[in-house]
This record gives sequence, structure tokens and C-alpha cells, in this order.
Amino acid sequence: MSSEVKQTILAVCISDKTKEVLINTVGDSSMVRLVDMDTFSDEFENYNDGSFDFVLCGSKLDKDGEIEVAQIVRNQCPRTPILYATEDKQRFAPKVQIKNGFNYCYLIPVDESPFKNKMSDLIKSDDRKKRAFRSIRIVDLEADSEVDFDTFVYLPLNKKYVKFSDANQNFSDKKVKKLQEKDYGSLYVEQKDLSKFYEYTANQLKDISYGAGPMSATEREEKLQESIRNLFGDIFDQSTKGDYESGKEMINTCQKIVSNYITDGASDNWYNQIIATIGGQKGGYNHAANVSTYAALFAIGTQHSNPEDLAMAGFLHDISLADFPDEVLNKPQEEWTDEQVTAYHHHPQKSLNIIKERKMIVSESVEKAIKHHHEKFNGKGFPEKLQAMKISMEGQILSLADQFDYLTSEQEGKKRHTPHEAIEVIAGNGSINPQLISKVRKLFPKPEDDSGEKAS
Repeated sequence: MSSEVKQTILAVCISDKTKEVLINTVGDSSMVRLVDMDTFSDEFENYNDGSFDFVLCGSKLDKDGEIEVAQIVRNQCPRTPILYATEDKQRFAPKVQIKNGFNYCYLIPVDESPFKNKMSDLIKSDDRKKRAFRSIRIVDLEADSEVDFDTFVYLPLNKKYVKFSDANQNFSDKKVKKLQEKDYGSLYVEQKDLSKFYEYTANQLKDISYGAGPMSATEREEKLQESIRNLFGDIFDQSTKGDYESGKEMINTCQKIVSNYITDGASDNWYNQIIATIGGQKGGYNHAANVSTYAALFAIGTQHSNPEDLAMAGFLHDISLADFPDEVLNKPQEEWTDEQVTAYHHHPQKSLNIIKERKMIVSESVEKAIKHHHEKFNGKGFPEKLQAMKISMEGQILSLADQFDYLTSEQEGKKRHTPHEAIEVIAGNGSINPQLISKVRKLFPKPEDDSGEKAS
């Protein structure tokens, strides 16, 4: 092992993609000991708790091999976390894998963000070169209170985190207003300071929950994303029975997520909840959580009768993209092949197919929202090129929420739009019924110019 940097992570038979995610997270390949099954078998007797911060196993192991490695590590290092990561949905069976010794299981790319966060949480060494940041909600920071951690803003065009406030100084009312003027919903803290942030929010005693008990907005968002991730895990778990009883349990889970984290109390403060949700980096379960929230809140704001259905459609609408190559999704669509474009155009129906395969009985409103969320009012959408009133209102609201999240989230190399700007961009692309746009415009006050006058 290296004498300069301790190898704090043992990676057994991981794929090239998983290795890429791992190295990108730690920022230093010398921290990682990569081994095949033969090497692991030769040296495992030397392992004990403290040898590694965590052990990561991958899909280059066969089914028997992954269970063998997990059980050996669990026996040799009972307190060392063991992770499993795969890009093969057929190999993803977290209930069985956790039963046999793994602590955490991840399906890449859909689980990439929580996978990175978990690895960052587990790394104890200060040797890594890459600083890790976690998103926090601005609403959790009380004006003129003292915080003992630095905060940062993310500049997506520059791909940089820039310090916004210093530790052990008052988070002034002026700073809060500056963020509000720019419609920022989130800031960032370094991973190492996350516990300080949670201690701070606990001390603030702010009850801003939405039916899930006293918790900060940051914790609420994390619980929403984790709940959606657990639901997706059940849907993708190859060991889960595809019968009507398990389908009914998944639908019950969907309904609990909606009532606990999205719609409960939202009719009274839906506008503030939209503003509080804006921002944060796109990826992982952020998009599913945000689109679900926006779809429900837009439905409430425009007096649609089924905001709960829109919320459910929001976190199920892209479920089939777990099968779509991440490297393709991250490229501009003009660079896609004809085959990739065709496959993407069919993903709404594929999402419905997965729901039906899992015997999840959803309402007609949920089906229409998912099926139509890429149709455009001008007839230039997909998959059926429907236009005008042939597109369901549920599909239009979900499309609006989907685009709104894309435009207001923080993405490398792209401008983050304010809510008002996002609505105007969407209004100009012909995708949404002008009557719906007119209603939504009224939900957002026009920004003021430097003179204090409303912008025209």
C-alpha cells in the first residue's frame, strides 16, 4: 500500500462506471485499493475493522461471489460498512443483498447522487483531494443568527462553489434578502460541516414541517428523496414479487409520500413552498422530488381537482430512464443517434409499462399525466405529436413542472433561471396551453427593477 496516502477504500470487482463514480467522489485514486476475487481470497484474513473506511463490491462478481464477499467482510470486519453498486438492473436485489451482509445497495446511474453522498459520509481520511458539498435549504437559516459553518453558493456557469458567508459570524438579514432577491432556494455547506448545520437547525426549533413532524426544510427534502428512492428500490428490486399485493403496497407507499411530504398543508402556503423548493443541483432523486412538488403545487395554484395524482405522477414519470445510459442523458440531444432519440421518445410509455408490470393500479389522471408529459400544445412533442386540447390537462401541468425544474435547477455550464424567467421561457416554446400559462403567470409576482418599479 502507498506510504503517502492510506488506501481507505477496498473495492472488489467493481465495474469501470462504478470506479469512475468512486474516483470522482474521493478525488484521489491512491485512496482506493482495487482487487479482483482471487486477490480478495488471498488477503482477506488480514482485514479487520479499521483497515478500510468502507468496502465496495460491484457487479463483476457473480451472485454467489457477491454474497461470499459480503459475508466474509461482515465476519472479519463486523463494524465496517459494506456497499454494493451495479448498473445491471437484473442484478439489483437490495432486500436479498442486505439480508446477506451488505449495508447499502445502489443502482447506477439512478442512485448516483445518494451513492456519492454515502461514500462522502463514510470517508474518515483527510487525504482526499476533492471537497464534498451538500445542499441546504435557505429557509432553515434564521436571519441575524450566528452559524459556526461556512456557506457557499454554486455558480453553474463557472462550475464553482464560492463562499457566501463565514463561520462564527451572524447570517445577517441583508444576506437573507440578497438571496431572496435572486430567488435562491438553497446554499451549500462542506460535507465535514453537515453535522454542525443539523445541530444549528435543531437549536432553531423551527417547525416548518408538512405533516411529517417537526423538521427542517433540508431534512424534509432529504426524507422525501429517500422515500422516493426506497419506493424505486422496491420497484426495481428483482427479488420483489410482481403480484397485486406488492403492487398495492407500493401504491400505498406512494400515497403516504404524497400526503406526508408534498400536499399536506400545501394549500395554505403553496407559493412559499415552490420558492423554498427552487434551486439545488439536478440529478439523483432531486428531479423526481422537485417535479412531484411543483406538479402538485401548480395543480393547487390553478385549482386542479387532483393535486395528489399530479404529485404521484411527478415521481413516477421518468422511472424508465433508469435503463437509459447516463452518458447519453448528459449529452445535448442534437448529439444523440436516431436510435437514442427514438428510445427516449418512448420513455413515457415505458414508465407506464413498468408501473403495470409491477401491478401498481394508478388512476387515469396519473396515466394521462405520465403519458402526455412530453407532448406539446403546438403538436411538436412526443411520442404521439398530440396538439392543443388532445393533450390532457394533467399532462400539461406535469410538463410545466418538468420544464420548470430543469430551468430553475443548478446544472453545470447552464444558467439558472428565476421562476419568472422560467415561466416566460416555457411560454415562448409553444409547449403549454396559453390559458394555463396565463394562470401560472399570476402565481409569480413580476420582479422589480433597480428603481423599485415592476418590470414590464
